[in-house]
Amino acid sequence: MLKKSLLFACAAVILSAAGYPTAAVSNSLTFDTNPLLGCTFLGGSDDDNAQRGSITVDAEGNVYIVSRTMSADFPFISGAYDSTYDGGGDICISKFSPDLSTLIASTFFGSVGEENTMRNTSIVLDALGNVFVAGQALFATYFPTTDNAYDTSYNGSSDVFVSKFSGDLSTLLASTLLGTAGYEEANSIAIDQNGDVFIAGYTRHTQFPTTPGAYDSTYAGTGSMQWGGDLFVAKFDPDLTTLLASTLVGGSDWDEGSYMAIDSYGKVIITGTTNSSDFPVTPTAYDTIFHGGSYGGDVYVSKLSNDLTTLEASTFLGGNANDWAYGITLDAGGNVYITGHIPSPDFPTSPDAFDRVYDGIGGADVGDDSYVSKLSNDLTILLASTFLGGSCWENGNALAVDDEGNVYVGGNTTSNNFSTIPGSYDTLFNGGVIGRNGDAFVSKFDANLTTLIASTFLGGSGQESVHAIALDGDGNVYAEGFSNSLNFPTQPDSYDPDYNGGSGDAYSGDVFIALFPIEYFTDSDNDSIVDPGDNCPLTPNTDQSDIDQDTVGDLCDNCPDVPNPGQEDSDQDNVGDACEGVCGDANDDEAINILDVTYIVNYLYKEGPEPDPIEVADANGDGNINILDVTHLVNYLYKNGPDPIC
Repeated sequence: MLKKSLLFACAAVILSAAGYPTAAVSNSLTFDTNPLLGCTFLGGSDDDNAQRGSITVDAEGNVYIVSRTMSADFPFISGAYDSTYDGGGDICISKFSPDLSTLIASTFFGSVGEENTMRNTSIVLDALGNVFVAGQALFATYFPTTDNAYDTSYNGSSDVFVSKFSGDLSTLLASTLLGTAGYEEANSIAIDQNGDVFIAGYTRHTQFPTTPGAYDSTYAGTGSMQWGGDLFVAKFDPDLTTLLASTLVGGSDWDEGSYMAIDSYGKVIITGTTNSSDFPVTPTAYDTIFHGGSYGGDVYVSKLSNDLTTLEASTFLGGNANDWAYGITLDAGGNVYITGHIPSPDFPTSPDAFDRVYDGIGGADVGDDSYVSKLSNDLTILLASTFLGGSCWENGNALAVDDEGNVYVGGNTTSNNFSTIPGSYDTLFNGGVIGRNGDAFVSKFDANLTTLIASTFLGGSGQESVHAIALDGDGNVYAEGFSNSLNFPTQPDSYDPDYNGGSGDAYSGDVFIALFPIEYFTDSDNDSIVDPGDNCPLTPNTDQSDIDQDTVGDLCDNCPDVPNPGQEDSDQDNVGDACEGVCGDANDDEAINILDVTYIVNYLYKEGPEPDPIEVADANGDGNINILDVTHLVNYLYKNGPDPIC
């Protein structure tokens, strides 16, 4: 008789060949799952960075990213708009196939100055597939602009730019600057239903261009080389020839960020951080009181009319320490989600939130938690709010919402006890803590922020961070960030599985793009174990009991006492073949002995009952049941003969 140990050994060989773990996994909630669908590096031999980078997916599933490089050998594709590195740090715009195996297009973009020096870049596609990018041009006197653009002359210090490329990145269709002799920074770009192009950021100059009728045309803020001044939002026509609208927003201290989303009515919603106690809020807003901090202030969320003439709603959101916002998205109902990092234990959370307790230690900039908060579209109600973090540092950088209203957040953590969910891609912290970076993370909440559905680390032994997230039409998750880990988990068939180098500091290395299949963020049976790591994904089984250790949980195993990872059931009676009789056990008493010999003799020669199933009586495996099977069993039992081989 085949012993269970032998059956399990066979199952282990099969599982090992398929890339699954072969160690016993009964009751284990941290075993490895399938590899990512795709994960690739992108970079050259110097520093490449997706710090505050951006990612988007087109209708065909192709993936566009924007990042920054200091590598003259950064990969470009023949036919690109610009194949030459201009020095100082160029913008890079790249297009990948949906599986991240092919770099379809890639171009440099910049001048002899510095573009996006450790600052944000943002990318968006219009309805025709044209690619718009926005960012910062620092000391970029010869930054490329196009004829008839709104502003073709560099204004000094740091301008913002807005540029439009063909979908294949071969042609610069339009490009304009926007700025003053002072400092400007653009943090986001969006396109409304009419195809008009909005950018948002902040300025430190009193002469920032505004338009007649703008909500606020007077600069009110202060600023330093570290923090912001006043916010701005600007609106261009699709060809970037006309500044259709432009306004300032801010208080008498400094304001920064202006991360932006546009709702289905064309209203513009921005978020970031303010240190202005007189930042403009509206009377019915969720929170009209500034809570302060030693230097960071509160989060703000503000809503402007499409023509930027009216501040329709505006609220504070924060606790008594330095609270920051870096990501914003909207759901189908127009509700507003934001994320960032906070050292405020009194940051507002909702009664049924996933985590209402601040977990950081060590004070500001040492023990911050990330968070996700949900506000009504009119900014009058805090619908939900939760902490997300461990005992060290977290930062939420990016958000996305799927068709069912579930919320994805990406960022970075230095906490080895960061909240992960069993069965997720990687539940073990990989290390590499320098400054505020350790591992990247991607997490998924339900729409009400009460349940953490899935949550995973992503990283190697160096530093990682996710700075942008996008979902494709099937709900698969793309994450863009940076890594300087030689052992970062890229995929062998990806465009570039090998780390290309860099200085190795806490914020530089290679860009990465990772593709998670939707299953990695799905818990079909709602048992708090993600499907790829759940040994019974359609039946709740939090204890993951698996008596026969065949990686199929007892509650959904059609033969729970005998290893049968393939779940074969020839007669489709919901009892696995492995349980429907042990070879040689003709009388089905779970033992092979002389009684089975007698049972077969009676069946063959005395009209005794038929063995059930009949195949268990075919002891010699020749396809027939006769005296030879009786002889085989006698030899097995009493003459050290071979096992039954039905």
